[in-house]
Amino acid sequence: MPVDQHPELGRSGVEVIFTVLHAGSKFGEKIYQFSGGLHGVGVSVVNALSRRLEVWVRRGGGEFHMAFEAGAPILPLTQTGRVPRGETGTRIRFWVDPGYFENPRFSRETLIHTLRAKAVLLPGFSVALVDESTGENWQWCYEAGLGAYLREALPAGTRLPEPPFVGHF
Repeated sequence: MPVDQHPELGRSGVEVIFTVLHAGSKFGEKIYQFSGGLHGVGVSVVNALSRRLEVWVRRGGGEFHMAFEAGAPILPLTQTGRVPRGETGTRIRFWVDPGYFENPRFSRETLIHTLRAKAVLLPGFSVALVDESTGENWQWCYEAGLGAYLREALPAGTRLPEPPFVGHF
């Protein structure tokens, strides 16, 4: 996530991503491009429907933090520390606003399935889930993407071909 100022909106890229629908911004050559469709809707909707949301971003040698309540920024994006250059990542923590949901409980199985799928589809992408109510945690990272997942999920002898064919068509 970009931590610099958006050239047109004058707000940090993090704030734009969490507060503007369809912001799904792509940052390249110091120019923001916005994509339409469903891209960029998810996290801004989660923010809008959360009592509180906090985000930590590691990028460009710094660690940054920002907080929102009811979808609005309450703490601006602030650099809170330094990290080795090249160390990147984003951590998001949110508290569901029970006023929007009859039952604000999540299906743990659905959440595990969805997060694991993200790790499978993005080779080298690490995803972690912590259930603070039980202390259980899960982490997924498939360096080789789908091929690594198939080797883990399917027992030897049931894969055709062996190893699984994964490529671009």
